[in-house]
Amino acid sequence: MRISTNWLKEYIDTKLSVKEVADKLIMSGTEIETISKVELDPKVVVGEILKIEKHPNADRLQVAQTSIGKETLQIVCGATNIEVGQKVPVATLGAMIGDFEIKETELRGVKSEGMLCSESELELSDDHTGIMILDARAEVGKPVGDLLAGDTAVLDAEITPNRGDCLSMIGIARELSAVTGGKLKLPEIKVEETDEKTLDSISIEIKDKDLCERFMARVIKNVKIGPSPKWMQDRLSAVGVRPINNVVDVTNYVMFETGKPLHAFDLDKISGGKLTIRRAKKNEELKTLDGVLRKLGPNNLVVADKDRAISLAGVMGGANSEITDKTKNIVLESANFHPANIRKTAAKMALRSEASNRFEKGVPLQLSSEGLDRAAMILSEIADGDVLAGSVSAGKQKDAVKKVVLEFASIKHKLGVDISLEKAIKFLRNLGFEVSKKDKSSAEFIVPYYRLDVSIEEDLLEEVARMYGYDNIPTTLPEGVLPVYEENKQVALANKIRKIMSGMGFCESYSYSFTSKEKANLYRKKELVQVSNPLSQEQEYMRADLAGSLIDASLKNKEYGEVKLYEIAAVYYKEKAKIVEHAKLSGIVSLKSGDLAGCVIGTIRQLLNELNVGEIKVQDRDAKLPFSQIGGIIVNGKEAGIAAFVESGYTTKERKIAFFEIDMQVLEKAVRQAVFKPIPKFPGSERDLTFIVDKSVQAGNVEKEISNVASKIRANFEVADIYIGRNIPENKKAITVRFYYQLSGRTLTDKEVDEDQKKIINKINNSLGGEVRGEKQAE
Repeated sequence: MRISTNWLKEYIDTKLSVKEVADKLIMSGTEIETISKVELDPKVVVGEILKIEKHPNADRLQVAQTSIGKETLQIVCGATNIEVGQKVPVATLGAMIGDFEIKETELRGVKSEGMLCSESELELSDDHTGIMILDARAEVGKPVGDLLAGDTAVLDAEITPNRGDCLSMIGIARELSAVTGGKLKLPEIKVEETDEKTLDSISIEIKDKDLCERFMARVIKNVKIGPSPKWMQDRLSAVGVRPINNVVDVTNYVMFETGKPLHAFDLDKISGGKLTIRRAKKNEELKTLDGVLRKLGPNNLVVADKDRAISLAGVMGGANSEITDKTKNIVLESANFHPANIRKTAAKMALRSEASNRFEKGVPLQLSSEGLDRAAMILSEIADGDVLAGSVSAGKQKDAVKKVVLEFASIKHKLGVDISLEKAIKFLRNLGFEVSKKDKSSAEFIVPYYRLDVSIEEDLLEEVARMYGYDNIPTTLPEGVLPVYEENKQVALANKIRKIMSGMGFCESYSYSFTSKEKANLYRKKELVQVSNPLSQEQEYMRADLAGSLIDASLKNKEYGEVKLYEIAAVYYKEKAKIVEHAKLSGIVSLKSGDLAGCVIGTIRQLLNELNVGEIKVQDRDAKLPFSQIGGIIVNGKEAGIAAFVESGYTTKERKIAFFEIDMQVLEKAVRQAVFKPIPKFPGSERDLTFIVDKSVQAGNVEKEISNVASKIRANFEVADIYIGRNIPENKKAITVRFYYQLSGRTLTDKEVDEDQKKIINKINNSLGGEVRGEKQAE
């Protein structure tokens, strides 16, 4: 929120500098991000227009004779809003307007000795529609910067979500008053009313009380629409709001002053003389003030007249009831809407406003009447409106009084510092809390209506701490018994996987969980979960597998040669109309050359071996576009995932890609506690056998036949490689199996190993028709 220090000083007596104000607010818990102050060149001075003539050689230019005190300047100007007698900013010769230096020049043959300036040219606001008109009391020849010094100092504050009361000038003034002791000056609200009653012109009905707790309205007739006063425009511009007209400006002014959002309707555009607060009908449409036609539904709350919706409640008004130059009679609305509903509506419509921002955080019920009366009072003054007697109201009148007990022992126990009871009570009283009961051990406080965030003792302690000063609380070591650490198995497993994958040369990838429909399930043919409010067309669906994200990442890094990526993340899909969330480990290998299948299978086996999951198999599976399966990953007899070649336009002749996915839940159940054994005293033997078999023979079949050959010396074996290609007969493939032989009591002989190998060769030959291509021995 932007805080105008000049506006702020209307509500609190303080002689602090802008920097001191910012420091006080920061130390009390209101973060000030920036301090901005527009500094005008002293050569930009107050001028008075003495005479205006048409330019002799240009229809759209005028020549203004302008006094700056000691001399009169002739200035050529294209603005149409200037009049004789007005006080205006004049940039004299040598003045810097941005990076532009004002020099004497000729425009269409007429000498110009300066420039009349707009607010945008002086960087005071975005208004560039005409020359800035100064207060008629401004002294001619005085630097304009001296007149505006108070208004140009602006603090940009980061308001925490729980402190909706600080989204107002009065709320910030309360904070500053509490920390400085400065006297708070709240505006006196006194409305002069006519004899005619509001109830005779408008009535209201709340149909959906769960979404609207209170709704109030006042009627103001015979308003004169026009620009708001200069002082109001300056204050609104300082906080980042563009002035529009006096009626709209007043609703914005009161919102920034008190924190209460208001809205004004054109009374003569309301059909039936009644406002109804209801849920929108299915496919009901409303054109909002930004000119967009919006389709609404039962989850959206609207303010409606007899025939149609005229406002998207709490977010933005409708164009069909907006205030225009022809408006004569208005209805002022002051309501309290359900915070969660406003937040969801604003997010779904991508239509967050200053009003919705305040409603989202909660607005006190009592503030409805205060804000409404304050706006009516100002409008009667600056728009000459006749305020009808009374208001119409529906719903609850005020929030229930909250009382919170503070145990004095909690101050030392929970804050870690001795703060006297008297001082703690003083801090809370300065913040508006009242003591209702007190004894030796505790005090009960009445929470001020505007502090919706306070409901428990810890909230009171936080108030005491920040008023005492966080910087005054000493650093101390925690006391008590340290909590017992409980390992999170999912996190521990993920961290272990990260170490193993990094050791194998893989880099971890982080991707968004939402993607396009085409990339959401490249192989997992599940019912997709659609995002209700996507950021773009490329983020309309939740991922049902991680393949699309990893393929995209690998293609972006293809210039680096070999690309090996992995990601541990949840995937989402629907099953029996319910959304399923499932954690997966996925990896991708992209190579320009080499044995892609062997690399993927080797990666999977090494990972699972290091995780100590037990029996591991990679079984052939049928092809399912866009993947040609390398194999299904089997852990302890249960399917844990797949490994596959990536096809369908993602690969080229120069680059091949393979993808694998493993279910994290299966891994978590399969991981076994490591059992340590003494290192064998006697050496073992390792040998490879490569079998040439028909393409239809699966690697799992080979493993099964080898397991059927009993052996007392064979410690383990695994499929090390599957190869189809050069030097392999057509319709054949090569499956390489690695064997490990070892005994704990003695060294093995070559003869013993040879005999086991012969039994295996005979078994594969007889059962599967496989022939040995070659044999590699390493001992």
